[in-house]
Amino acid sequence: MSEYLDDLDAAYANADEPEKKSDFGPIPTGNYQAEVDRCLPKEGRNGGPERVSWGLVIRGPKQEGRWVWRDYPLTAEWIAQFKRDMYACERPDITPKQWRTDPDTRAELCGLVLNVKVQHNPEYPDSPKVYINSLASSRPAVHDERNPPPPDDDDLF
Repeated sequence: MSEYLDDLDAAYANADEPEKKSDFGPIPTGNYQAEVDRCLPKEGRNGGPERVSWGLVIRGPKQEGRWVWRDYPLTAEWIAQFKRDMYACERPDITPKQWRTDPDTRAELCGLVLNVKVQHNPEYPDSPKVYINSLASSRPAVHDERNPPPPDDDDLF
């Protein structure tokens, strides 16, 4: 057995190194479906106001598994954006106080599949703006051998 493991170690040492998968370029501007993985309060930047932070995972064959973030301050100036997001998620009953103080309310948003828009500002190409447009599905999109993605689906619609 030891000789076999020595042979495996030698084969491992001589095997090609895998390509690094962390060298992703920016996600192209466009419309995507993304699943809500996280929706959390986040500490404000430089001591500023607390923020609303959405962690979204893109679904579909071209950009599948890539993360985008939607982040804005939870302030009176931004409250209309919060309300638009709750309406887009078909949850207009969620108030800022309820969202902030009740982890179960935030957990209800996780797993939703949303239609989102990713848009790039040429001045900040590595920080795309992400907009929530509407609810695509209240259940996560699952693609496997029995339920493949539609033909010619390229994430963009």
